[in-house]
Amino acid sequence: MAYDYLYGDGEIPDEIAEMDKPELLKRLYYYQFSNTGKTALNEYSLSTYSLDSLRHIYASIKKHHNRVDITSFKGTRLPEDVEILTYSLI
Repeated sequence: MAYDYLYGDGEIPDEIAEMDKPELLKRLYYYQFSNTGKTALNEYSLSTYSLDSLRHIYASIKKHHNRVDITSFKGTRLPEDVEILTYSLI
């Protein structure tokens, strides 16, 4: 979300704004989130986020092509002239 506010517009596209919480959770559960950087966030923990937060998270992922979990990415799938930014808040 921070990237979207810094480098994007922070707006939620209409198609995401119309999604309800169960739909967003279904789509977000595909990604592996972590609060610690070490263990995956379980489905229950993700469900405690507000609807507005879930919409912002999903919008930011889609708008900026965020892969969320770099460990699931294969280097052979990347173009040679790409820049990758990874970070950890630990």
